[in-house]
Amino acid sequence: MMLFPDEFAVYAVIVGISLIIVGLPRWGIALCASVALHWIVWPELEPHINRLPAAILLIIFPLLFVLGAVLLLKYFITIVYGRDVGDQVAAVYVVRVLDRIGVVIKWLFSLLLRPFRRG
Repeated sequence: MMLFPDEFAVYAVIVGISLIIVGLPRWGIALCASVALHWIVWPELEPHINRLPAAILLIIFPLLFVLGAVLLLKYFITIVYGRDVGDQVAAVYVVRVLDRIGVVIKWLFSLLLRPFRRG
């Protein structure tokens, strides 16, 4: 499975190194890290991920997506309002996400135990 075409990976490395040279190391490292993910990390993880049951993948991938969105929200709020506000907002949203996950797990257990209830 290919995350993105090889041409994009080559251009990302070129732009990433250029950004590091220009003085934007955070953006340059992010672009170079995406290529490292593509060529180094993903080939090592793919066989292990393919062996996981589908139910676990249906839980893990949305969770990673939501937590990534919270991290992105933190960065944008940090740019606008500062680091303290960004950290507080991210902490609140992580707690909300984990709370919702707990509610869903409780609901799933109640569905599993429904046939065993008396009454």
